[in-house]
Amino acid sequence: MDKIKVLKIVLCVSLAFLVTALLVFAVVTAVSSKDDNSRKEGKTSEKQEDIKTADNPEKENAKTDDKDKKDEVENPKKDDNDDIKAGDPTEKPEEPDNNEITITPAVPDIIVTPITPDNKDNVVTPVVPDNKDDIVTPIVPDDNDITTTPVVPPDSVEITVTPVIPEVTNVPTEPLKPDDKDKDIPISEIEGVESENGGILYRSPHGNGKLVCIDPGHQTKGNYKEEPVAPGSSETKPKVSSGTSGVSTKLPEYKLNLTVSMQLKDELLSRGYDVVMTRIINDVDITNIERAMVANNNNADVFIRVHANSDDRSSTKGILTISPTSSNRYVSGIYNECYLLSQCVLNCMENSTGSTGGIIWKTDTMSGINWSEVPVTIVEMGYMSNPDEDRKLSDPDYQKKLVKGMADGIDDFFVKKQ
Repeated sequence: MDKIKVLKIVLCVSLAFLVTALLVFAVVTAVSSKDDNSRKEGKTSEKQEDIKTADNPEKENAKTDDKDKKDEVENPKKDDNDDIKAGDPTEKPEEPDNNEITITPAVPDIIVTPITPDNKDNVVTPVVPDNKDDIVTPIVPDDNDITTTPVVPPDSVEITVTPVIPEVTNVPTEPLKPDDKDKDIPISEIEGVESENGGILYRSPHGNGKLVCIDPGHQTKGNYKEEPVAPGSSETKPKVSSGTSGVSTKLPEYKLNLTVSMQLKDELLSRGYDVVMTRIINDVDITNIERAMVANNNNADVFIRVHANSDDRSSTKGILTISPTSSNRYVSGIYNECYLLSQCVLNCMENSTGSTGGIIWKTDTMSGINWSEVPVTIVEMGYMSNPDEDRKLSDPDYQKKLVKGMADGIDDFFVKKQ
């Protein structure tokens, strides 16, 4: 906009300069024309006088003498330096030897539009300098003879500026809601957003009003600084470990846990559950307390912590779920729901996979359980220390069975809870 204003000002000044130059040219032309006419009239008068003198020389001489005496009384003769009689408008001012005159009119702050005079005597006569290098400044007539029109810039041009907004992908501004997209949207295309309460939130297009928090256990690098095992407890344990790895596949547990958890997220979304994930990548640093807080702060209906197991004996196998004890004072208000959730998930997973020998382990040593304020269970999908079970856990088909069993167990929990 500043550039436009500057252009407007330059245009106005240029127009003012042009008008002034034309005015000066018109005035000079008018004066020259008047002088020529005066000279012609003078020559004509002289010829007529010559003719009269030739006819009556004596009479004309007498008249001339009388006239000279009269002029001496009315107009005394001026000094030799006075070349022009006062008040004689027909006399041409002395012009310089060189006819080239540089005329640079001063640029006024206003546009001067002269009124065409009815009387030719009102024409302005510019001052002609004796030196050709002098700058001629036109004489401005009296205020009554001109009309001053202030310079008015042209109307402002309204310019609509459309800012260029860079395209940002994969960063939705708000969670997906049931009405946002068609209900037949592929579940894999549902994008999560960072929840203001922690975690990554996904909204199901078939919302049933329930929210499940999924915690893929462990992470790339463990954080072995200590944290309280329970609220107000003096007992501490490492904040989070990196987990175990497959004896046959060498697959790290934290990768297996995330792979299965992401599949569980999609399965639950397809069943109408909203899901909040504690993590969706491996390279994070989230303590067990912080993971529980994601479930608490988002008011999750259940909290599923996905893990894989390990044992010194390679023959140990089977699915295991973990629940607090009935005497756990930190989660006493949700103990029954925690146990019911652990039981439903275990049973359904065994039905789905065909695995047997699974148990519910009751313990109060798990930070992620003790800090939870919502029904929670830890799911140990199998033993990575068992060669056969380790290979099963990495099999995509077996993973689908594990996922179906966990989702069925969550469904069963809400049915039996009612």
